[in-house]
Amino acid sequence: MKFKKLSSLLFAFVFAFAFLVISCSNDSTEEQSSTIMLSAEATSATVGDVVSLSVSFSGWSENPTAVDVYVKESSDALKNGVAVSAGKITLDTSYFEPGSYNLYVVSGNVKSNSIEVELMKNALEAPSDVVATVSAATSNTIVIKWTNVSDVSDYWLYCSTTNDLSSATLKTKYAYSGYSFTIIESGTYYFWVKSADGYKDDSNTSAFSSVASCAITYASLSAPTNLKVSLSETYANTVSLTWDEEKSSANYWIYCSTTNDSSSATKKTSYGYKNYSMQLTKTGTYYFWVKAANGLGSTDGSSEFSQVAIIEFSHEDLSVPTAFTATGSGNSVKLSWAETRTSSGLIPYCWWIYYGTENDSSKATLKSRWGYQDYPITLPASGTYYFWVKAADSYDSTSPASDFSTVATYTY
Repeated sequence: MKFKKLSSLLFAFVFAFAFLVISCSNDSTEEQSSTIMLSAEATSATVGDVVSLSVSFSGWSENPTAVDVYVKESSDALKNGVAVSAGKITLDTSYFEPGSYNLYVVSGNVKSNSIEVELMKNALEAPSDVVATVSAATSNTIVIKWTNVSDVSDYWLYCSTTNDLSSATLKTKYAYSGYSFTIIESGTYYFWVKSADGYKDDSNTSAFSSVASCAITYASLSAPTNLKVSLSETYANTVSLTWDEEKSSANYWIYCSTTNDSSSATKKTSYGYKNYSMQLTKTGTYYFWVKAANGLGSTDGSSEFSQVAIIEFSHEDLSVPTAFTATGSGNSVKLSWAETRTSSGLIPYCWWIYYGTENDSSKATLKSRWGYQDYPITLPASGTYYFWVKAADSYDSTSPASDFSTVATYTY
């Protein structure tokens, strides 16, 4: 009787053990045999597109409804819990950078194979309705217009003297509809425009627009007439130049000398304009000439010199700024001073601002040559700062200037 009971207990134990082993074996087999296979409908796409991935599961009692998508060798999921619907995963790439991605998916402890997907730069639409016409207002100038592309602000302009894109030259990366192009010889000019997402050489650009052409005959520029020079009624040590023009040139070149000889005159600017102001630094007799020009460069073509304009000039020393103060809150400081005038009642053309962490103007840093009343400065760190200001004839570092003002101190 005892033997039968013992036998029954032993049988039951063996049966339970065998069931446990089989159960464990089945669980291990299911885990080990579970797989995920991943493939892409396309291995390349444009940033912003939706990328579709096909996924299949085997050895699973119930297929996952969501997986994590990873970039290969990354510990962070690129997309967490991406839904799986009818064996498809869709990824919105709007916030991806262009480049090559090695993608895989994970569900639980099971990882899929890796596939490579190349995301290319976003395709831009080329500008449309490009038209080139001769300017009615400016000599030797063609105006290029087009219909802007939505959400695009940068345009690159190309030009050639033949209707051949391979010979076209990039004229500017800062074009805009209505951009003016100056010519220096007669002919037919051809233009193309690209949309772009920046100004760098590797910026994303569209295809070329359709070509626009314009025939133009070069017109020799006449020298400006009635050139006059006079002392400024506002700014110290400043003269103003004016002249007449029959038709606007693209630019005016202004020359100056202390002798009445245009051949030895110095070009002061290629950006001249009527009522142009110029600062003089020494007492003496000054001679001025102006040329009408097609552009800024020396090879752009220009008129002959205008007739000379002469002025006898006496330089006035500038007074030191007074009542200089530094006030503010936190690291924001405002600099102010009393307006000083010369003996003839004129104000300085500009102000130079200095500051430092020592009460020694000889060690101060020049903050700006474009200072103005209530000039703001943001301080880089806490501490005590010292400020000075000078009155100056111009922005040029060699320009005459007053002595330093008294120091103004600010601590935060």
